[in-house]
Amino acid sequence: MNFEKTESDANLRYIEVLRRFRWLLVISTLVFILGAVGVDANRTKMYTAQAQLQLVSQNLGSNGTKVPLSGTDIATAIQVAGSKVIAAEASSSLGSQIPSVSVRAIGLSAVIQFIATSQYPEVAARTVNLFANAYISYTGKQFRSQVLAQEDTLSRQRDAAQELISKLELKLQTTTTAPSASGSHLSVAQLELQNAASELQNIENSLSTLALSLEQSPSGGILTGPASPPTTPTSPKPLRDIPLAGLMGLLFGFSIAIGLDSRDDHIRTSDQLQKSFESVPVLGEIPKFDKWTDEDRFKIIFNHRPDSLPSEAYRSLRTTLQFLGMDAGQGKIVQITSSNSNEGKSTTSVNLAVSLADDGKKVVLVSGDLRRPQIHKYFNLENDEGLSDVLSGAASLASVLRVSEVNPRLNTINSGPIPPNPSELLGSERSGQILNEMKKQFDFVIIDTPPILPVTDAHVISRYADAIIFIVNSGDSRSRDIKESLARIKSVSSKVDGFVLNSTELPTSRYRYGYRYGYRYGYRYGYRYGYKKTDYLTAYGDTPERVNWRKIPKGIWNSLKSS
Repeated sequence: MNFEKTESDANLRYIEVLRRFRWLLVISTLVFILGAVGVDANRTKMYTAQAQLQLVSQNLGSNGTKVPLSGTDIATAIQVAGSKVIAAEASSSLGSQIPSVSVRAIGLSAVIQFIATSQYPEVAARTVNLFANAYISYTGKQFRSQVLAQEDTLSRQRDAAQELISKLELKLQTTTTAPSASGSHLSVAQLELQNAASELQNIENSLSTLALSLEQSPSGGILTGPASPPTTPTSPKPLRDIPLAGLMGLLFGFSIAIGLDSRDDHIRTSDQLQKSFESVPVLGEIPKFDKWTDEDRFKIIFNHRPDSLPSEAYRSLRTTLQFLGMDAGQGKIVQITSSNSNEGKSTTSVNLAVSLADDGKKVVLVSGDLRRPQIHKYFNLENDEGLSDVLSGAASLASVLRVSEVNPRLNTINSGPIPPNPSELLGSERSGQILNEMKKQFDFVIIDTPPILPVTDAHVISRYADAIIFIVNSGDSRSRDIKESLARIKSVSSKVDGFVLNSTELPTSRYRYGYRYGYRYGYRYGYRYGYKKTDYLTAYGDTPERVNWRKIPKGIWNSLKSS
């Protein structure tokens, strides 16, 4: 089971590599294809001709009979057919240097094939035919020499046998004229004469067989398939070379992509994030905002598109946050941070705060980034007064609280004027007192803090946080940066409670579920879309009769006057 899971993970990884580096695969494939087209266009056209020759056994036994071809004989014939001797004989017939010729057997048969390639079709065809004929001529000469040598030997043996017969006949005549008493010499001589006559007959038969073999097998092969000039070139072959080059380019690009991926430590999926940092859970994934332009950068998607996948993801994150015990007891301080800038911590802070307020919680969203504040831009507020004023003692907490037009249960605190010493202000004793005061007034205190690696602001705030949510941006955040950030937070006796993976390419099934079944929550902006007048009046004062009118935003004020 573990093996199947590992194999599945590997397959998913390769699919992800293909998706991420698809541009590299396309470029490498095109480069190889264009290279193949260019090479083929500049290559000389070559033509290949083939001639087939059936091998004939020329092996003779001691009595002059032929012995069938063996596998060794065929292999020897192939070596002889491609030897320098045959090439020299073919060259002498052609009158010039001929192209190189290869010889090969066709299957398990006794047929061999001569193959030659030239830029001239006629030359290629003539060459293989000359090689085949040269082999026929060479083996014919060799066989004739062998037969003549054997005939010479048999002729000498025949002469010797005839001489022996003559002597034996003379002996028999002498023995008949003067016979011996026992008569034994007569029978021995007759027996020797019979044996000699029989031997002479065998020699005569062998000579006849040799003559017949020479007539029936004048050479070691028969040209069964002479070559004719080819009409189409064998190289280049664009229809073969281009697809092959494309495949090679694809494989080359994929190998480069695998190499780049192995050296890449960017986090892209929640599984990758969880495997890299097993001690910290992944609280949620936020899909990439679809059709979200630069002009929409500071829009609140939870309200702007309440039925979108990212909005559902923020609701899921809200639920997960409450499972961590964030809704028990007095208010809780939730710090939102990341390793580096532009990883989505401000967007997450805003949408999470809005979603908590929408769920009936009393929330304050604090812009704790005193260097590059962003929170006020989401609510179209001026950043002329805020947290820096409270920490420096120039303003009270009540004076900088702003009830949001988005939801009367949501309050915001801007960062205020950028101070020269943000870390000292955030790490002061007054900072802890202000945060504790917020905990008493609100269910949740959401603090958007600067990234961890560039500055130390987030470190000092983390001492007061009840929970730290770490934002990881898919495809941008590096594993080494996250590891360093976690170590810095741990150095101040704090810990990250969970990751949120931003800008994921493929939403998980739980997001698709909500979208597929057409949830429509009907979240809209402000008073005119469903909030009661008394909700806003109470939010800006103790009772509707005691309202701090100066704190009511202009848009809500106009709506209240017209109601």
